Amino acid sequence: MNFWNRSLIARLVSYFLLLSLMIIALAGALAFIGAREALRQSVVDRLTVFATLEKDQLNRWVEHQRQDVMFLATVPEVQISSETMLGEDVSEATFQAAYARLQEYLSAALTLKPNQKEIFILTDAEGQILLSTDARHEGAYRVHDSFFIEGRKGTYVQNVYPAPLTFEPTLTIATPLRSRAGERLGVLAVHVNLEEVDRIIQGRVGLGESGETYLVDKYNVFISGTRFGRERFARGVYTEGIDKAVGGQDGWGLYPNYVGVPVIGVYRWIEDLELALMVEVAQAEAFAPARQTTLLIFSAGLILAVVLAIGVILLARQIARPVLRIRDAALRVAEGDLAAQAPVLTEDEIGVLARTFNDMTGKLRLLYDDLKQEIKERQHAEEERRASLEMLQSIMDNSPAVISLKDVEGRYLLINRRYATLFNVEQSSVAGKTDYDFFPTEVADAFRANDRAAIEAGTVQAWEEVVPQDGEDHIYLSQKFPLFDANGQPYALCGISTDITEHKQIQEVRERLIAKLEAKNDELERFTYTVSHDLKSPLVTIKGFLGLLEKDAAKGDTQRMQLDIQQIGAAADKMQQLLSELLELSRIGRVVNQPEEISLTELVREAVELVTGWIKERGVAVEVASEMPVVCVDRIRLLEVYQNLIDNAVKFMGDQPEPRVEIGVEQKEGEVVCFVRDNGIGIKPRYHEQIFDLFDRLNHEGEGTGIGLALVKRIVEVHGGRIWVESEGSGRGSTFWFTLPLKTDDTARQRAL
Repeated sequence: MNFWNRSLIARLVSYFLLLSLMIIALAGALAFIGAREALRQSVVDRLTVFATLEKDQLNRWVEHQRQDVMFLATVPEVQISSETMLGEDVSEATFQAAYARLQEYLSAALTLKPNQKEIFILTDAEGQILLSTDARHEGAYRVHDSFFIEGRKGTYVQNVYPAPLTFEPTLTIATPLRSRAGERLGVLAVHVNLEEVDRIIQGRVGLGESGETYLVDKYNVFISGTRFGRERFARGVYTEGIDKAVGGQDGWGLYPNYVGVPVIGVYRWIEDLELALMVEVAQAEAFAPARQTTLLIFSAGLILAVVLAIGVILLARQIARPVLRIRDAALRVAEGDLAAQAPVLTEDEIGVLARTFNDMTGKLRLLYDDLKQEIKERQHAEEERRASLEMLQSIMDNSPAVISLKDVEGRYLLINRRYATLFNVEQSSVAGKTDYDFFPTEVADAFRANDRAAIEAGTVQAWEEVVPQDGEDHIYLSQKFPLFDANGQPYALCGISTDITEHKQIQEVRERLIAKLEAKNDELERFTYTVSHDLKSPLVTIKGFLGLLEKDAAKGDTQRMQLDIQQIGAAADKMQQLLSELLELSRIGRVVNQPEEISLTELVREAVELVTGWIKERGVAVEVASEMPVVCVDRIRLLEVYQNLIDNAVKFMGDQPEPRVEIGVEQKEGEVVCFVRDNGIGIKPRYHEQIFDLFDRLNHEGEGTGIGLALVKRIVEVHGGRIWVESEGSGRGSTFWFTLPLKTDDTARQRAL
């Protein structure tokens, strides 16, 4: 390959040989295609003629057999004997005599007609064989056979089929057997010998060594005396030609035959016989002359190409000599001899090339002198630039900030020691690399976007950038600004970054504390308003009934005084209950019980036991899931949750005839979802969030203070969970859901504090 690349003569000869081979290949291909097409048409024409002759010969042969049978039925001897035999009882002597005469005559006729295999006579009514040249078949009934049914009407040819008695391929011709007076006596039928069919279709004159002719019926089964049925091809024979012929088409094609050999085939559908006639020749034999012609063309072309190649080599040497002289001069110039000159041997294009080469070497000598001077100047400038960079690097390395310098394409030029230390990067190997070599793609994308924005702005720009460092995300305040060359074009970008992660964390903690304090203040304000409102109600009641008590005492009405005192006591009890529940609510989150692992099944059963009297009184059926998981919780508080939810479910059952409460869990990834479901009065969707607020009661006439669900919500949230209710509305029941983490520890409750 190196010699070919370095030798002009080799390339010229190679190109010529390649072009010659392409022309020879094209000529050979065209010759092969033309010869193949001509041969194909010739073979198709020959096969078409052969198929047409075969088809006509088959039709004529069948027609001859049909005429013979019709003639046999009209022979007087046959008519007279048949009339006598079919009109007498089989036991009569006249029947026997007629039978013997007819048997003798038909046997003689069978001898004279080798194409007829069996002649037999059937009765008109029952289709019984009374006489046959094959006595084994006498007495059989063929009343359902097509040849009998159609043969009573007129002369009928039943195409090839397996005979019911012999199971051999059979073609049967039947015709009415009539008396001399024209009355139908029965049916005369003849089984035709198919060996003549084999002789007709198996002739191979003009088909070559691979030529083949065969018949296939409409069921894709071979039809001939020697090749019939499905012994070898159990599912029939299928080819492109057979399928089209069986479909009623006539034509030709190139396709694999029934054993997979590519053939040229001509096919004809013989409508009267319901048979497909196939005439095929192997493509290998048919196209052999075309391949021989192509091989001859290729051989002659190769010999011619070799002869011409020798002439091209001699001619190429003569043409290439001046070019080689120029090559030698160019090699001397490449080695450093700028005074080398190429000889001008001709006045043609190569001579012009030699003069141009000599002019070029003269200019090259001048450029070389100028280049040496420019190199000296650049070396001096490079030394000054290196000194400046060393000074800049020293300043950067002594800065506590993270400093980098990149070109406008984002490639690093240098970094300071602080940058290399924080991000584990070698200062000496950073040149030419980008942020994508040191940081994740999403981080590098953000850096690149900020770099472009600073270059486009043309002034100092500042961003807070998130940088992965030591397995954590750090926040840097980055100031970036472009550097400009003498033409005012940006050539680099300087970045100075300071780690403000700790400052940001302090700021976030401060903002969270402020937000939490504001939320607590809002909650305290709502709590104060609600408590003052709900506590004021019992006081108003007490004050009102004290006034009534004073009036009743003045009247001396002791009965009314007793009622007033009861109302005052009830109001005081109500206030006591409110204060106790408010105290309990305030203790949640402050008074922390040691968490313990406990089965939810046991805890729920304990809660049910605590309200069992209330359950039995209302007749409520309670269903508790059998295998609920073990959780680590504040046992006392979670018991209060279940007790409150079960108590509410029983309390607000309404007039449900079959009250039912279902308690269970659904375990999901990372948490346990608990539920208490009832079929009670239900809750309208607009109250689904309101019911968890302090002192909110949907039924003000019922028992309770309105703190129960607020207490439940507080306990669930202390455990790090959440609670909600689902209900389709009044009378549709309710389901209270709440979640618990799979592992609940003190930290969860500390978060709630």
